Amino acid sequence: MCFFQVQADNLPNKAKKDWGRVSGNGKWNRNNVPLLIIIGFCLWVWAELATLVAIGGELGVLLTIAGIFVTAMVGIWLLRNQGRAIMSSLQAQLARGEAPVSSLADGISVMAGAVLMLIPGYLTDAIGLVMFLPFIRTLIGASLLRWLTSRGGVMIRGGIPFGTGGSDF
Repeated sequence: MCFFQVQADNLPNKAKKDWGRVSGNGKWNRNNVPLLIIIGFCLWVWAELATLVAIGGELGVLLTIAGIFVTAMVGIWLLRNQGRAIMSSLQAQLARGEAPVSSLADGISVMAGAVLMLIPGYLTDAIGLVMFLPFIRTLIGASLLRWLTSRGGVMIRGGIPFGTGGSDF
């Protein structure tokens, strides 16, 4: 018998209901999400600081700080170049009357990768660089697009509906 079950057996009924929230009995509870976000954020900050200290110990403080600025500039440069290619692909797909799902997925991944590269830290820079790789960015972008549309957070508006040649005005 699990420790938490032994303890919960001795509690009153109301406490038993509340106990399931923190007992780790395998059931997902949305009340724990803010705590998980805080723990994840703290772990991420700890990992970033540990990486910065390790790299700073090897290269020195000035080179470490310069590296953070250089990776931010590389992220901006990649966003401009990859963004142009994705936009031209998106426009070509729209001109052919196709739904630009792969271009949207690529665009979301490139945008997320650029944001990650602008955040100071080498771990976020590494994740951001991975999101610029062509095959990986399509997979990550598709999963991000699926997650956004499942939550109802994406609305795509355009002046020309898919499959039409233009306006009759």
